[in-house]
Amino acid sequence: MLSADTAAAAEPGKLTFKPVTETATPAAPSKATVLEVQHLFVKLGYPLGPKALGGFGPRTKGALSYFQRKYGLPVTGLPDARTLARMRIVAASLSGPSARPQAPPKDLVDRIFGEHLPLLALAVALAAVLALLALNTRQRPV
Repeated sequence: MLSADTAAAAEPGKLTFKPVTETATPAAPSKATVLEVQHLFVKLGYPLGPKALGGFGPRTKGALSYFQRKYGLPVTGLPDARTLARMRIVAASLSGPSARPQAPPKDLVDRIFGEHLPLLALAVALAAVLALLALNTRQRPV
């Protein structure tokens, strides 16, 4: 491929051409690497489809780009060494015995009562019954 270099032109108005070196395009990942990436994505909970096929398609590339962006890696959409290492670390941290994810409390009631939500329901029902009894006694003359 040739490019015009006007800065090095010997004569005004005349263009000289010099060869331009092509930038190397990254090689497509091997099928084994793609399968490993897809299996790691299954462990990480990324939806890539019903099963890993080993093909490097738009879903895998998009998931890689998202993962790289999320973890502060250079976003290339390719499974480079840094990305694979980070994926392995994150997947290992999720599969450890202490890595059982606990959902954070949804609201103040969950934070206070936690798993004792039936106790809250019983307290609300009792309060409603007491309120009805209180209204009933006000309406009757003594």
